[in-house]
Amino acid sequence: MRVRAGQDFATGLLFALIGAAALYISADYPMGIPQRPGSGVLPRILSWCLVIIGLVLILQAMVLESGVLRRALPTLAVSAVAGAILFFGGPAIGLSEAWCVLPALAGFIVTMEALIPGTAWRQLAAVTLATIVFGVTVDDLGLVVAMVLSLTICAAGTPETRWVEYVVFLAIMLAVGVGVFVWLLGMPIPVWPVKVPSWLPFLQH
Repeated sequence: MRVRAGQDFATGLLFALIGAAALYISADYPMGIPQRPGSGVLPRILSWCLVIIGLVLILQAMVLESGVLRRALPTLAVSAVAGAILFFGGPAIGLSEAWCVLPALAGFIVTMEALIPGTAWRQLAAVTLATIVFGVTVDDLGLVVAMVLSLTICAAGTPETRWVEYVVFLAIMLAVGVGVFVWLLGMPIPVWPVKVPSWLPFLQH
């Protein structure tokens, strides 16, 4: 397989996903009128440009390497269905629609590993997941728990991690994080858990 096709497919899929997410986020932005455009005009234009460019790159890659991409379609289909279930059914069980990103990311990583072998997709997935976990936990579970979760996910993203050394590194980072952001800068970040997150309803009883 020509690596170029895999790169086109990966880039196109990333562009299309970012554009679709931006369209969803900016859905409530006012469009205004032609004489006085609102704040939602430019984000919508840029989002649609990303989606269209992404689709063009995906189609180009599918033409170049249709056989390989056909084998990757089941993985993409399963991740898309799982993401749709979380997006539409998540709120009913106390989960935010944002959790649909996780199966989409998993499907993207698995597919890209097949298209471009040897690329560090595991590390990319670990860093991305750690960032998401930190963002959704820091307000409710506090800085310490959020840092432990996110740093541990990053450490698990490579087989080269030495866990004894990692524990020492984690302790240093916790001290630095709390010392700099909470004590020195005085940022309003809780250090310890303040409440059970709404997306963990089974812990609220």
